[in-house]
Amino acid sequence: MKGMFAVLTTLGLPQARQSYAPNRRKPTFAPFKPLRSRRTRLPVSTLTFAQRLQQQLSGAYAIPVNWLAVANFLALVAFMLISITVVYYSYEGRQQVSELAQLQQERDYLQQKGSYLSRDQNELSEFSRIENTAIQELGMRRPAKQDIVIFKYDR
Repeated sequence: MKGMFAVLTTLGLPQARQSYAPNRRKPTFAPFKPLRSRRTRLPVSTLTFAQRLQQQLSGAYAIPVNWLAVANFLALVAFMLISITVVYYSYEGRQQVSELAQLQQERDYLQQKGSYLSRDQNELSEFSRIENTAIQELGMRRPAKQDIVIFKYDR
């Protein structure tokens, strides 16, 4: 180390200070112990399916859970579901508004056509028009009084 300080001083660079702090111990870690169930484990071949499942689940209870992470995950899932629902219903609303406008246009068209048809029906059903058409196009005439015969039917 002294050789390096000498080189730094000859080059005109500032010297690094030596630390006078006492040597600190490195922390020692406890040896790793695998989590074990307090129950004694039976050989797998003698266990039923339900017993094996219960044994596996009993070991799962010893796993530490970060509840903040679980809560954040659930909040994220809820947020995603709500946002997807909002998008879906706004799309449905726009589709229904478009369909409503189309149906209103169709209603207006049918009302206009109905008014034209009722006017035409009134024009065509006037008695004078029917009489003129019968006389001119079909060659019909009004019967005279002597041509009219009335039959009475008694039961």
